[in-house]
Amino acid sequence: MNAPKPDKSSRRRTAVVASLALAGTLLAIPYMAQAASFDDPAPETGQESPAALLSEQISQAANDLYDTAHKDTVTGYSNIVVSAKDSGYTLYWKGEVPLAITNLVESQRKQGLRVSVQDANYSRTELEAKAQSIAQPGASVGGNPITSVGPSNDGNALDIAVAPSAFVIPGSQQELDALERDRSALTSLTGGIPVNISAKESATPVALKPKVGPDMTRYQESKYWTGGAGIGAPNYCTAGFTVVDPLNNIKYMTTAAHCVNKVGEVVKNGNKDTTLGKVVDIQPLNDSALIAIDPHTTGTPTVYSEYGIAGPHGMSRVVRYSGRAFVGELLCADGALTGEQCGGLVKQVGSWEWDKKYQMYRIVDKISQVAGRNMAGSGDSGGPVYAGRQSAENPGYPAYPRGVISMTFSGQACYNPIPWLGNSRLACSPDIAVTNLEMSLKMHARALNIPQLRVDTFR
Repeated sequence: MNAPKPDKSSRRRTAVVASLALAGTLLAIPYMAQAASFDDPAPETGQESPAALLSEQISQAANDLYDTAHKDTVTGYSNIVVSAKDSGYTLYWKGEVPLAITNLVESQRKQGLRVSVQDANYSRTELEAKAQSIAQPGASVGGNPITSVGPSNDGNALDIAVAPSAFVIPGSQQELDALERDRSALTSLTGGIPVNISAKESATPVALKPKVGPDMTRYQESKYWTGGAGIGAPNYCTAGFTVVDPLNNIKYMTTAAHCVNKVGEVVKNGNKDTTLGKVVDIQPLNDSALIAIDPHTTGTPTVYSEYGIAGPHGMSRVVRYSGRAFVGELLCADGALTGEQCGGLVKQVGSWEWDKKYQMYRIVDKISQVAGRNMAGSGDSGGPVYAGRQSAENPGYPAYPRGVISMTFSGQACYNPIPWLGNSRLACSPDIAVTNLEMSLKMHARALNIPQLRVDTFR
């Protein structure tokens, strides 16, 4: 990433008021994130210090700005990076900052939020269009498949990864020289947009095909369906969030697209003795499937928390308003086999990642567990991902939806909680790919020809 440029507010006072801006061990994070102290004084407003602001408040402010920035079809918006440590976020913007954004930033700062506004050379729209043009089946450079392409966090480049060579030692000078040659070749493809290049394996979807036995918690849903429950579809995966068509008052359940085969397919619980519903739409690019919930059962605005299928029935969280993930946000993931894992740091949003099993690119957000512990593994696909605090330390704390578990990166064998399937399972990793729930619901609504789908929440 290039060094940050001076805040636009320091050079153009009319633009912005000057201000600073699938399975593993359960990780107990006592707080989703709490703003750390900082040296600069708090705003002279008499309000609560920014050091006391919680990350969910910062994320909500970032969502408000994102929505405002996208009210116009043409926008200079490039990215937002949130920071609990700095009690705010950094906005990357191409060109002059509109008055509506300026006013919103001023308002948020008066509430104790720190906002930094930085120049970006490219808008998000420009970078996404170029990334999409590159992310085509068979895309390669120097004979190496392109495994990942997406906008850089600062809006000044494209982040592109190629598959590591089997004949080159990782991190060696030989690999560095090869990557530099690839960078030069890629720049011609990007139309001059700079490239940040790396070597990285492609992602792996995390569905599972086990022989399921009786009396496994999370696999026994029958009347009331909760996010994080195990489903058989025919792959064994995890239920995501209950969503609703408010116009027709119809409820659906989300999961990952690679968990199902076709529209019309019947989806059952993990024990395959109770019907959840039928698949009504599949969006492969977003790795999202939508299941119309059977009239004899219902979805609930809750998600499981704590233990996976092998543990005792844990608590559940109520679901509150949803939003999009931002770089720097800390999230929890909740696969049926793994259980709830928190401390997942959002590293990049809107990246095209190559799914090596299904031989296609998927648009996902990338998350890494801050302590290096596994976030997900086989059987966790489709599980809910949300902003929240670890339930063991914060019982009953709400979940703020962001997406569902899609794939893992550099997966390894890990503990298998289903005893009759052996001691280990594959594709477990601290690094996961997560769908963009907001984008997925828009695509599903368009396919079903309905005005809106939204997450079912407690009011």
